[in-house]
Amino acid sequence: EPLTEEAVQLFTSLVVGYPCMMALTGGAWSILPDFGRATVRSLVLCPGASHMFTARDETGSLVGFALFSLPGEPSMYVLMSKLSPEGRQYFAEVRRKDIPRSKDKLFGIEAAERNTYWCSRAMVRADYQGKGVAKAMFEIAFGEVCNPYLTYTYRVAYGPDTHAESTQRRLELQ
Repeated sequence: EPLTEEAVQLFTSLVVGYPCMMALTGGAWSILPDFGRATVRSLVLCPGASHMFTARDETGSLVGFALFSLPGEPSMYVLMSKLSPEGRQYFAEVRRKDIPRSKDKLFGIEAAERNTYWCSRAMVRADYQGKGVAKAMFEIAFGEVCNPYLTYTYRVAYGPDTHAESTQRRLELQ
């Protein structure tokens, strides 16, 4: 649980203010940590179904983490209960239909969320971005969990103080 809370705090600090987070929380920034817990906690607490890679500084503080998961969807019950009825409807429509459809189109893989090993979160504290932290976590992850017969996808999100963009690309290991 302490690692989960560290990861949620890092996640929240990096995504607050992002338009997509405003949409997914129904504009209620106060529930952003709940969104983080819904997407991070369910993966951290499921070893075997997910893998977490962390980076810490010389004081032991968490400066980055990457969470990889097997196909599936994290539990969103607590978050959903805090959204307005309109927010629940919007979230369900976007999360269950629009996002999977856009991933299929982007990666050229039918049912990409169910047919790939997915990096759900890759977060690096703003003062450590651009220093190779995420690259090192991905290299370790690919070395430990990659199976050459699977297709891997990952998404990298940057903090609002550095780049306001997300990058997605498909990696096929030979």
